[in-house]
Amino acid sequence: MTDQVQHLIDRIRKDAVHVAAQQSQEVLAKAQAQADSLVADARIKAAALTQQAERERQQLIERGTQSLTQAARDLLLDVGARLQQMVDNILASAVAEAMTPALIEQMLLRLAEGFAGNGVAEGQIDVLVSPADREQLCAFAMQRLRGKLEQGVQVHADQRLARGFRLSFADGSVQLDFSSEAIASSLARLLRPQIASIVMAAALSTGPQVQSVPAGVP
Repeated sequence: MTDQVQHLIDRIRKDAVHVAAQQSQEVLAKAQAQADSLVADARIKAAALTQQAERERQQLIERGTQSLTQAARDLLLDVGARLQQMVDNILASAVAEAMTPALIEQMLLRLAEGFAGNGVAEGQIDVLVSPADREQLCAFAMQRLRGKLEQGVQVHADQRLARGFRLSFADGSVQLDFSSEAIASSLARLLRPQIASIVMAAALSTGPQVQSVPAGVP
């Protein structure tokens, strides 16, 4: 009887241990599955965060590059404008200095010869000059210029003229502007493409190059 009781107790104990072991394995399996799931979710979220961070980094680089490019473009435009203004001032000063009464006389003679050679002989020619040059050029017109032309020549002072002259004929329907301002402006227009090329060449040879930063490099 005692042996039977002991055998029953041993069997119960063995069954309990077996059940406990099975339950423990199930708990461990569930815990492992949950851990694996958490790790997988964490990796997915980490990958998504990494991709988002990379996109934001690229967007930041692109925005920075665009800002630098625009700033460089604005600087080049400003430099070009300042250089053009400097050249315009130099041209205006140089042309005004060169447009002496003697040079104007030579220009008027050449024009008169051209008019006479092309049959421009009808009507009066009016010449506008600066007040400072009027007296000398009036004498010149009376002495030499009229000898080249069949029509009359009138020289008038124009307060708006600093140097040079304006000429009109055919009742004012044809006008030629040889003022120092007009000549300097024409020269400036001719020089603008060269100035732009100089500024661009200087920018390309000495300007900083903007490059993308590789991933992982701060």
